[in-house]
Amino acid sequence: MHDIAAFPKWDFPKQDHSDRGAEVVGPLLEEMGFPKEKLPAVRDAIRTHMYYRKPDKPEAVYLHDADALDWLGAIGIVRAFARVDPNGGGPDAPSMAESLEKNLRDVPSKVFSAAGQARLPALIAETRKFMDSLRSQTSNLKAL
Repeated sequence: MHDIAAFPKWDFPKQDHSDRGAEVVGPLLEEMGFPKEKLPAVRDAIRTHMYYRKPDKPEAVYLHDADALDWLGAIGIVRAFARVDPNGGGPDAPSMAESLEKNLRDVPSKVFSAAGQARLPALIAETRKFMDSLRSQTSNLKAL
């Protein structure tokens, strides 16, 4: 549910999906019988789940780090290239390759838990290996 506001029914284009998700998740969880006393922790975790946010409570840290780690490695690569518009619109493959490079620069310093830190080296290596192969096979990304 942390990305609920990334979907049209709940999104609000002028608002970060993390903030919007924290706003809309309460009634949905209450409808499912989720304990009301736990809603503040869920809202906080949703609000701070993106790698560019700073979580402070344990639930939020672990959701944040799990989400951040998904921007790297095989999952991160698939996430990036799955967004490419097959009809030639945006985003395109070069912009997604650039996005992977940005993730390599920005995400690692935003992983806070010991468990997340332990996963980083393998995911960074996997992403770098992919990018090196992609560069070597595309004239340094010019043939993408």
